[in-house]
Amino acid sequence: MLVKLQDPPGPRHCFCQLPMRVLRHWARKRYLEQVPTLELLALAKRPIQQEAVRIVALLDVPNEELVRLLGPLGQPGCRVLECRDAVRRWLAAMLATPS
Repeated sequence: MLVKLQDPPGPRHCFCQLPMRVLRHWARKRYLEQVPTLELLALAKRPIQQEAVRIVALLDVPNEELVRLLGPLGQPGCRVLECRDAVRRWLAAMLATPS
């Protein structure tokens, strides 16, 4: 008997709809500690943590794909590319700072 695997759930929020402290925590684990996304999903126990991991995973997707995935989720005035760029700027600054 074949078992159909379900696709992992996609994000339900834009970058700007989650607390920055939560995004920073998971971005730090992904990019500084280099923990793979699937391991992060296993570590994330609460729904907001799981959502943050899904959002952090979108930092590197092409613009068109990001707009397709998150565009319908944005609130009025939300611009998903600008929201992602804000997180990218924070991440670049964090990575440039010596530990």
